Amino acid sequence: MISTFAGDEINRLITLFLKKRLPAKLYFRTTPYAVRISGFPVKEACLKVSDTLGEITRIPMEQLAEELPPVPDTMWKFTSLLPPEMKQEMAVRRYYHLEELCAFLNG
Repeated sequence: MISTFAGDEINRLITLFLKKRLPAKLYFRTTPYAVRISGFPVKEACLKVSDTLGEITRIPMEQLAEELPPVPDTMWKFTSLLPPEMKQEMAVRRYYHLEELCAFLNG
């Protein structure tokens, strides 16, 4: 378990990035206060998860943004009218709150 007290949005992002880097057989559950990970041998879990979080903190925000799934055109009223780059930038800032995650992990 990773106790964060960072809220649902940040914990969902942490989960998204961990899922891409940890074995697929793991089960993740987020709450406003923590990310729970099941399926790891106990001794291996702490070290592997902390190493992976450290790896994520060293990745530039722009590169992390490329890993985020695109938002649907129905996300905001005029999303379908936006150029793809602007839509992705809005998603990174207003939907995913990636800047907040980076500040949290590096703070």
